[in-house]
Amino acid sequence: MSAKTQANRREKARAAKAAEIAHRGGRCLDCGKTPQETGRPLEFDHRPGTVKVGEVARMVSEGRSVPKIEAEMAKCDLRCQPDHADVGKQRIIDGAPPVLRV
Repeated sequence: MSAKTQANRREKARAAKAAEIAHRGGRCLDCGKTPQETGRPLEFDHRPGTVKVGEVARMVSEGRSVPKIEAEMAKCDLRCQPDHADVGKQRIIDGAPPVLRV
């Protein structure tokens, strides 16, 4: 794949991610804060029991196809980094079903 094609795929992937964040209101599911309020980007947190093909941010940076990224985002909740970390720790404590990795 040419460098130009790869750059175009990354740009489309970034646009799809931004559109999904905007569609979800651009706020953390738990605290309701925006990235501007926390100083950190929002993260896609895979729900327990889902099959994780990849991390959304990594898939975007690699320029994966938009349909694959959209499918992955559909398995996730949108959280700020601190809440994402807290929820992950609480899931371990609670013994929640793990996210299955492919």
